[in-house]
Amino acid sequence: MATELDTTLTPPQVAKYLHVRRMTVLDWIYAGELKAVDTSNGPRPSYRVTPEDLKDFMQRRSNRAAVPTPLGRPRRRVETPAERIANRERTASQPLAVPA
Repeated sequence: MATELDTTLTPPQVAKYLHVRRMTVLDWIYAGELKAVDTSNGPRPSYRVTPEDLKDFMQRRSNRAAVPTPLGRPRRRVETPAERIANRERTASQPLAVPA
């Protein structure tokens, strides 16, 4: 029978799962971004992360935003060759505007 302690993950286990350094996981814990429980009785912390907290953390940090937000300046649209020819023909058939 699995106990609560068996189903929690240590920072090195979380780091291995996410392919990051152990200190990165600890930084997330210290910053409050990743929920963890300190199971130590002494001055040196011993953190445990539940799978649910890890899943919530991963969903919050996912790059799949619910509503895409534009970042920076929009890219310039590149014309296809067919559009380029059609634009040339359209502008060539228009009379030149002469300033009055």
